[in-house]
Amino acid sequence: MSAKCSALLVVLFVSWHGLTQQIMLEGLYQGTNIYLQNPLTENAGFCITKLLVNGKEIEFENSSAIEIKLSDCDLKIGDTVEVIIQHHALCKPQIINNAQNIDLPKTEITSVTISDKGLLSWTTINETNNLPYSVEQFRWNKWISVGEVEANGNPSEQQYTFLTISHSGENKFRLKQPLNSTQFTLSETVSYISDKPVVTFELDHEKKRVVFSDYTHFELYDPAGNLLYRNYGKEINCEKYKGRSFFMNYDNNNCKLVFRKR
Repeated sequence: MSAKCSALLVVLFVSWHGLTQQIMLEGLYQGTNIYLQNPLTENAGFCITKLLVNGKEIEFENSSAIEIKLSDCDLKIGDTVEVIIQHHALCKPQIINNAQNIDLPKTEITSVTISDKGLLSWTTINETNNLPYSVEQFRWNKWISVGEVEANGNPSEQQYTFLTISHSGENKFRLKQPLNSTQFTLSETVSYISDKPVVTFELDHEKKRVVFSDYTHFELYDPAGNLLYRNYGKEINCEKYKGRSFFMNYDNNNCKLVFRKR
């Protein structure tokens, strides 16, 4: 059912504080509407309790699907929009097409550099939130988060640094900052060649251990591809895991491990 804008209704929900939560969307109106999935709770009816657009409460028929008609809210293309979705704390509505409805303002990452010692530096302008920048490294054919730096949330020029940990060979890094659950600001990729020696390893079949030649990031998987353990260190104790064979990512390599029967 659709939801239409009504006059501003000021209500204090002091007695509900702690029992409700809210989702806030901010952006620019692009001429389309917002569609929500509104799940049922176990004993409180439908999940959503209140909707507001730019501070004005919206009348809506509580059902499993809700359309927020921004076209009925006296908006022009490009106008700033703030949508607040209040809901019961034990459930969460889903925004079906938020990316199509609101063009969220993005932080502009104007420069990214990395030194031959692994110091990642970046400069931003027009920060719209203080959500953290995730530092991602490309290894084992995928992007992996290796750290976070909290944004200042300031629209003027901001500068940040993060000391990365390299693996042998070429190291690639990028930055990612969330706008919402589905949209992100991504930086360009920067890289450098590390002079770190290639990490090797030995199998201790008696104690069912992997011993590396140096500290390294690693991941251990079972034969079905389930992640068992991820860490940074010089050895892995595999004794607590069932079976004799595993797959391992380490340094900038991957391999299959097979321990002999005792």
